[in-house]
Amino acid sequence: MGRGFENGGNPPDIGFVVLQSVLGEYGIDLTKCAKVLEVGSGDAEFLDYIREKGVDVVGVDIYPRGSKKSPQVISRIEQLPFPDESFDVVLSSQVFDSRIYDQDHVELKR
Repeated sequence: MGRGFENGGNPPDIGFVVLQSVLGEYGIDLTKCAKVLEVGSGDAEFLDYIREKGVDVVGVDIYPRGSKKSPQVISRIEQLPFPDESFDVVLSSQVFDSRIYDQDHVELKR
């Protein structure tokens, strides 16, 4: 079962507006970033939505179940298959359980 709007989650446009607003406070515009990584892209609903808005985004998930519209890479969070500094922004929503993952995850910082 996905976390999407049809399953009781927020519609992707609200998530995008909120994300743009928060990042805007730091001078970041997702549509102008060179590369964005969504960790835990799952059903790719948000991934597809922000790609349609002009964001250059790649998803990563251990069990990607999304459409083929946006690229998704199969990977564990602990071993991302990308070189250092591959992305300008890394985003994630409802993925990290503090009982399992260190909230200051080193792999996402590189």
